[in-house]
Amino acid sequence: MRTYVRNGQNGQVFSVDLLDAEGGEIRCSFFNDAASKFHAELAQGKIYTFANGSVKVANKKYNSLNHNYEIAFAEGNAAIHAQDDDSKISQMNWNIQSIRSLMNKEPPFNADLCGIIHKFESVTTIRTKKDNNEVSKRLVSFADSSGSSIDITLWGELAEMDDTYFSNNPAVCMKSVGIREWGTRTGSLSTKSNFVKDSANDDIAKQQTWWAENGKLAALTNLTQVQGGGIGGGKTPWATMAEMKIQGQDPIFLSGNDAKYFNCFVRLVNMKISDRDGKQQIPYYAACPKCNRKVDGSNSCIEHGTVEPTQRFMFSAAFSDHTDNLWLSCFDDTGINVFGCPASKMKDEIESMAPEKFNSFMKTYSYKDGLTKLTIRVKPDVYNDESRPRYTCVRSEKVGSDQIVDFMHDQFMAKLATESESVNFSRATALAQ
Repeated sequence: MRTYVRNGQNGQVFSVDLLDAEGGEIRCSFFNDAASKFHAELAQGKIYTFANGSVKVANKKYNSLNHNYEIAFAEGNAAIHAQDDDSKISQMNWNIQSIRSLMNKEPPFNADLCGIIHKFESVTTIRTKKDNNEVSKRLVSFADSSGSSIDITLWGELAEMDDTYFSNNPAVCMKSVGIREWGTRTGSLSTKSNFVKDSANDDIAKQQTWWAENGKLAALTNLTQVQGGGIGGGKTPWATMAEMKIQGQDPIFLSGNDAKYFNCFVRLVNMKISDRDGKQQIPYYAACPKCNRKVDGSNSCIEHGTVEPTQRFMFSAAFSDHTDNLWLSCFDDTGINVFGCPASKMKDEIESMAPEKFNSFMKTYSYKDGLTKLTIRVKPDVYNDESRPRYTCVRSEKVGSDQIVDFMHDQFMAKLATESESVNFSRATALAQ
């Protein structure tokens, strides 16, 4: 149950996901009087009939179910009746997605995951800034057979389960994990019943086999770094800066919500070191160590309360190739690559120098020898009611000349093979005629 304020009026709402005998799923939301009446009556896993709800189009930004509609019950004539158990209706319906596949979706969204808990932290408690309530949380690192991993925060009674439940790399399924992005992409789960540890599950058995055979020795790729793959690898297409600009200016692209990712070889040519008023812009910020959000002057995080902050990079920089240049929003991974040190060390160095040396110091990082491989996200955005593209660097990697030569060779051979197939097809067509 959560509360809200709309048009100056207080309200309350909770939601449930319903599953019928045919395997169909739909979300139901209960508002105000209906929420008060039915919140305590409904129990997960029980059978009910529902009547007198209103149907509306599902908001896919917050509803991960496959159904195109959802049901709302408000004040008045909502009718819900308990029924006898029916073995034809399953307890839970799974739509498992690989962790690697999550990189192609734009948060926020929910996803069903199955994999291995390969690392976990002890349970901690925080106080929420909104109502000062104490909440338990636990961070786990979750991996699957796609070779990728993601950090997931478990909340409440789910986080409070004994450490032995998370020990020895158990395989589990998680239902409706909330995927969000704030500098880095993470997951969140608070419902204990959506956390299933059952070796009889086929998906779990597959993950256990993968982990036992080679997963525990594999070099897992963090989800925030998976966008580009290796040199010449992965499914992310290659593009020049000029081609990315054309993509960002496409009216059809700007009218949608989908992001596109591109790889490129570039060189750093400039950095934003001051704002319009001439005030210095340092390339880092004080971050919550648990979620990477900015903390305020009293070291308070909007989600985790008072914390001991860490330093993370965040800056705007221009990168260029032989066709054009683009200003990109850059974060910690790119900063470590550009500056060659963690943000905490950069902070110490900048704070120890005379203020008048800041500009010249920052400019030393531009036009350095060597190229960098970037993975860039191009995403439609709205600023002052005007649609425009936002360019963000989601991954950076220093590359040597030998790697670039190998990549160019592979690209050339692939193009040559494609052209050869086209020529052979043309010859076959001519002979057939």
